[in-house]
Amino acid sequence: MNNINNDNMRLIAQLSIILLIFILTGVLASLYTPADYKDYLYKSFSEQAKSILGNFSGEIDILQLPLKIFANNLMVALVIYALSPTIILSWGFYLYQAFMVGAIVSAPALDYEIINSIKTNMPQCMLTEDNLLIIKLSLLIPHGLLEIPGISLGLLAGTMISKMIIDLIRRALGATIEVRIRDTVKKSLKLLLYAAVMLLAAAYIETFITPVVGGLVIAIICFMR
Repeated sequence: MNNINNDNMRLIAQLSIILLIFILTGVLASLYTPADYKDYLYKSFSEQAKSILGNFSGEIDILQLPLKIFANNLMVALVIYALSPTIILSWGFYLYQAFMVGAIVSAPALDYEIINSIKTNMPQCMLTEDNLLIIKLSLLIPHGLLEIPGISLGLLAGTMISKMIIDLIRRALGATIEVRIRDTVKKSLKLLLYAAVMLLAAAYIETFITPVVGGLVIAIICFMR
């Protein structure tokens, strides 16, 4: 029982560190990336998202949307996991994803798009920078609470493989250490399964709950000031 609790606490601690790295990388991206380049990344991301998700206007497309979002996010987690034998590239790809999130979310082009969309439907609504930040957070947090930890679990699963490879190399060089290959692979795949479940839930939240939360926040800001 104690061993199970210790393993869970260790997992939580490792995931917390990874999440902190993700957040800090995103914040640094928003602070130090030039505005023009952030706009370029945002526009490229928008075009890529449209090509992946397509135009969603009918009921069938709406039902397919979370599955497409899930497939895209799962691919990110799987790429991170697949890069784990390289030891370094999995972390590099993860940090790149964190950088992209920070840069895109803070892009002036995104701010303009949000403001223009709101003013088109509610011309009387005047937004401050603080209002805009709250709106963007409301459009990120509902699904991000599962999506970011889900991708981070993919990195954690890959890191277990990276550590196993390092231990195998150390043992080959003469170190007296025990390497449980089968157990490590099974545990890493279990974490990857948890990641997939979290990403699937996040995709449905992003499709059906996040827009509602964002709409409510916008309504509160515009009509209850």
